[in-house]
Amino acid sequence: MVAAGAVVGGTVRLAITWAWPESGYPWAVTLINLVGSVALGWFAGAHGTGSRWWPFVGPGLLGGFTTFSALAVTPFTSELEPALSVGLLAVTIVGCALAAGAGRAIGRRRVSP
Repeated sequence: MVAAGAVVGGTVRLAITWAWPESGYPWAVTLINLVGSVALGWFAGAHGTGSRWWPFVGPGLLGGFTTFSALAVTPFTSELEPALSVGLLAVTIVGCALAAGAGRAIGRRRVSP
């Protein structure tokens, strides 16, 4: 289930990054990580990590869709001053954690009126 989900998620991510015009900053990867974090939080909040679909959707589909490692090695971050590069990565990670928290809160509302 995890592998099947990862194939789908990774394929969608690749299609988006290939279709997105390059602009200097890796906007596609940043947006993918934010959207994937919200979706992961929502699914966990609405269905729980014990759901029979969790392996496919959580670590599979959304794990394959999001990619923090791609952001870390893009020319944009690797060519910056180290402090600025680390700062941008930290902001992305914090932003994605907040996005996942928001998604989870929304997902929990779906379950609890």
